[in-house]
Amino acid sequence: KIDKKTIDMDIYSETDANNFAVLDTLVTDKTQTLATIDLVSENMVDWNEFLGMLYWWLKHMLQTVDLFDQWEKDSKQIASKIGIHFFPIMKNLKYIDQIRAKKQRLIWMYDQLIELDMGIKSGNFPAEGFYAEVKRIVVQL
Repeated sequence: KIDKKTIDMDIYSETDANNFAVLDTLVTDKTQTLATIDLVSENMVDWNEFLGMLYWWLKHMLQTVDLFDQWEKDSKQIASKIGIHFFPIMKNLKYIDQIRAKKQRLIWMYDQLIELDMGIKSGNFPAEGFYAEVKRIVVQL
């Protein structure tokens, strides 16, 4: 029989970490990004949840840069073409120069995260090392 105590002990139903703070500083403040990753890790945020958020941000950021480079400068138009709310695009357009300068490294980061994900899911990399590996990737960004 499964009771509430067992569920609370085995399942994290709520996390107390601001995953999006990582995104806010990824291209502007590496030290703060690393500190935030530590906080996310200490709060035992599921690595799949965190990785999904990073995938989401990187994909949309790269799409934003591509559209911006094609002379699309309006956040609402970019958001409409990408299919997301315009607020994250507005935030990212504030740092478009830094993002453009790091575009190739962001693509590299996306590839590294895919390799990490596949390594964990195939059993070739321990899930316990996920956050340390993400920090290693961020340091190289």
